[in-house]
Amino acid sequence: MIYAISGPLIAMILFIMPTLSTYLIPALKPYRTAGNFITLVVGLLCVSVMFFG
Repeated sequence: MIYAISGPLIAMILFIMPTLSTYLIPALKPYRTAGNFITLVVGLLCVSVMFFG
């Protein structure tokens, strides 16, 4: 039970929050790259384990 909650939570902190911050914070605009999309997809896959796993 703990793994089912903590895994997606860590994925949100490590993958999704930094990616979204590059688009929400204007000062981080130089760091917007195609790699952000890949990072966001991997983060969403990790979080989807909570719903489908």
